[in-house]
Amino acid sequence: MPNAPATINQASPGHPPIMSVGRITMENIAEFTSGAKRYFIYKSVAAEAHVSHISFCFDDPHVAAWIEANNAVLTALTFDAFILRLRAKFLSATWFLDYGKCLTSAQWDSPFADWSAAKRQANQAVSTVPNLFMDDARLRLFMRILMHEDLLAEYNAKNTSAEGGQSGSLDNIVDLDDWCTAVGHIDEGWRLRKDREQRSYLKQLKSL
Repeated sequence: MPNAPATINQASPGHPPIMSVGRITMENIAEFTSGAKRYFIYKSVAAEAHVSHISFCFDDPHVAAWIEANNAVLTALTFDAFILRLRAKFLSATWFLDYGKCLTSAQWDSPFADWSAAKRQANQAVSTVPNLFMDDARLRLFMRILMHEDLLAEYNAKNTSAEGGQSGSLDNIVDLDDWCTAVGHIDEGWRLRKDREQRSYLKQLKSL
């Protein structure tokens, strides 16, 4: 199987999604699933016909051959059951370790906006896997634990300072999008300040 991930193309809600040749991942399976369900609703496809309507939507010859060889069995399944079979057949045997590593990796020097977006994307991709998927509260807790120590110090300071409003103001942000945006601004701020301090230090060294 190719190393590059397969891509999903869908011309419009009235057309089924097409998965290109490429490595099958939880992300492109999730994208294909979403596009297919949108197509089923838009075209009022009966539930018993869901799999047959998308059985020719895979460009990869390995997937196409598997569907053709098992057509009677696969087209008799519900769409969700078909997706589970597809996942079991073509995902890497260690796919859950890759997503587990992404979800539990520390921020280190990555910008918070990029790091948190990757975590949320990986988490959404495993939304159908109860042992891996985290709700917003748990995902936020993981990000607080794993964020850069300097960012965490800034976060804690603003969370309890007058500048941040009432005590615990950042923790009181309910919406995860809003929380990530607020923390991203803090991250950008301390990085800019750190950069200025480093430039100032280097300037002083050169003047000696």
